[in-house]
Amino acid sequence: MLTGCAPFAGNSKQETMLNISQVDLDFPDDMFASISTDAVDFIRGLLTKNTKLVPSYYSFMRFARYIVLQY
Repeated sequence: MLTGCAPFAGNSKQETMLNISQVDLDFPDDMFASISTDAVDFIRGLLTKNTKLVPSYYSFMRFARYIVLQY
């Protein structure tokens, strides 16, 4: 986890389950200010309902290498 904040978190278990089923993601600015847009976009891609749009293992490895090389 990048921030310790779950992107599906709701105020109750019911709200969290609804967020998960609707893929309603929330990346609060105060928690994700130091996280790159590339990282947030990649997480969004992993959490999509359409399995054809989910990044492949190779995409993940390219992304991970990109992140490591930046730091």
